[in-house]
Amino acid sequence: MKITIPESLEDITIKQYQEFIVLCDSNPKEYKLVNGLLKIFCGINNAEDVSEKDRGSVVGLINKALRNGGLFSDKPFMYKGEPYGMIPNFDKITGIEHKNIDLFGKLEESKYKISNIKADSLHLFAAVVFRKVKKGKKFNKYKIVGYEETIEEADNMLSLPMSKIIGIESFFLTIYQDLEIHIQKSTQKEQEKEERL
Repeated sequence: MKITIPESLEDITIKQYQEFIVLCDSNPKEYKLVNGLLKIFCGINNAEDVSEKDRGSVVGLINKALRNGGLFSDKPFMYKGEPYGMIPNFDKITGIEHKNIDLFGKLEESKYKISNIKADSLHLFAAVVFRKVKKGKKFNKYKIVGYEETIEEADNMLSLPMSKIIGIESFFLTIYQDLEIHIQKSTQKEQEKEERL
């Protein structure tokens, strides 16, 4: 039996990740967990046919893949045969885009340390942040199509690689950390001014 094993988050879709979280949250016994991992990530429906040695090796490779990848890139990428890109300018997002990024991008403590965005809303978040690139890219700048708040657009994102989600999550985390540092420095300067008075 020949199987395909993911090598990185680039090979793991949002849908697979969501199924993985549902599986882990159900607290299965180890044997059922391994069977579930083999089904979700390798498409093996009858995991009992896989030798115990191979099961252990494959699960080890899946665990490695879940921790491998997810670098931020603001460059357009090919998805389902079409160019897609991230919102190119977050200063110009609409009210509904802002609302839905906040709503669907809510962070929660993750037991699995892959993404801190709620797993069941990842595809909804992705549909806001990533969209088709409009024709007419100039000087390395691009525009994306307008946001449509539809379940079809969200479901279209279910096969997006998790590496894109982890990349955008690190982008937002970096912005947040930079803002936090700036606020701390500003507060410290104000305190120093008050102490001199």
